[in-house]
Amino acid sequence: MFRRLTLILLAIISVLGLTLGQLGFEDPEETQRHYYDCWAYINCVAEEGGEEQQKRDECLNVLEESDVESSMKSVKKDFYDIKSSSFSPLVGEFCHIESSERKPAFEKIVKGVANYYMITCSTPGRQKECERWGDATDCITPYLEELNSQKKCKLPE
Repeated sequence: MFRRLTLILLAIISVLGLTLGQLGFEDPEETQRHYYDCWAYINCVAEEGGEEQQKRDECLNVLEESDVESSMKSVKKDFYDIKSSSFSPLVGEFCHIESSERKPAFEKIVKGVANYYMITCSTPGRQKECERWGDATDCITPYLEELNSQKKCKLPE
């Protein structure tokens, strides 16, 4: 149970990284801030197990455990060392990082996932995994936009 929940949180980070990579960063600071705020809202502010987290999980169910495990190995190896290995401590780890350090950690994870996605989609025999990441992104991106338009992505100071 905890393993699956851990993978869900890691998938969120991964899909968000993929989302940012696909947007093209016309205005990098504003785009990045918007998605960072929404991701942090879903995981650190929204009700645990509530509507926002249920929708997030629905979007990420297209990913296989091996998809997330592989992406996180890549992120851990070259971009950011995620210390926790089970869901509750992992959420706590991210949400309790000092605010001045949380966004840089998020940015490193995003870079790692974008790198992993590019490698996966350009590797023969991994197109199904690439498609699953694309499907998850196509689901969660409009949801993040919806939360932002509802002005829910405001983080406490």
